[in-house]
Amino acid sequence: MNKEEAFQQNRSELVNIAYGMLGNLSDAQDIVQDAYIKWDDVNIEKVDNPRTYLKTIVSRLCIDRFRSAKHQREEYIGPWLPQPVADSDGELPDSNIQLHDQLTIALLHVLENLSADQRAIYLLHDVFDYPFSEIAELLGKKSATCRKAAQRARESIKSNNPPEASSFQESEQIVEDFIEALRSRDITKLQQLITDDAVMYSDGGGKANAVPKPVESLDKVSKFLISIANKTAGQVSIEQTIVNNRPGFRAYMDGQLQSIWSFDIQDRQIRKIFSILNPDKL
Repeated sequence: MNKEEAFQQNRSELVNIAYGMLGNLSDAQDIVQDAYIKWDDVNIEKVDNPRTYLKTIVSRLCIDRFRSAKHQREEYIGPWLPQPVADSDGELPDSNIQLHDQLTIALLHVLENLSADQRAIYLLHDVFDYPFSEIAELLGKKSATCRKAAQRARESIKSNNPPEASSFQESEQIVEDFIEALRSRDITKLQQLITDDAVMYSDGGGKANAVPKPVESLDKVSKFLISIANKTAGQVSIEQTIVNNRPGFRAYMDGQLQSIWSFDIQDRQIRKIFSILNPDKL
């Protein structure tokens, strides 16, 4: 196997790792391209395991980029949300690379609370099923250190993002009912679909009209959504679609994509709403 074949064979996994680490597809593509350039300078005959070598390059590049991005996101205007992958078949737009099923907007949003090392270790072990011995080698750490980091990350994620209890079909119906409640501006129906402790996040990045802080509680979220529906009545068209392998929708204003919406649904109710309006992420 030559270098080009080795890289292409692992490219899908590399893109998924980078996207999971950074929450931004454009940055993930840049990282994988940088890895390709580094890989091009390597003597493959001296590499025992090309897959491990490539993952090491990508993981370390991602950690450096994530640490840098942390500072930028502290200055970000309003809530920062991951760049969505909205596609009916879940394929990334640059090639036939399938998005990993667990890389939902809800999970990527919670991962923002972790350190760069914790995020990398959690993703590599709990999402991509790499053994701690391999992760330790990738990151230059001890296996025991990686185990502890993964446990801390797991506890943080579990408290903020419990496993989904609704099936895909149930979630799809709930999103459809949510859209219908908005169209009819039926706040009673809307409130039946949302949990008491619901939170709505809107990411405009200072480039689109979005709420600067999360909207919290059933009452405030439902009233806010109805106010949006009233203001945009007759101007917005909605297209139900798949966002990061979960039911969501696209909203169009005057024929132009205006926002992408994703949901965290637990026990047939919406717990979190993610509205991405920043044009750079659309």
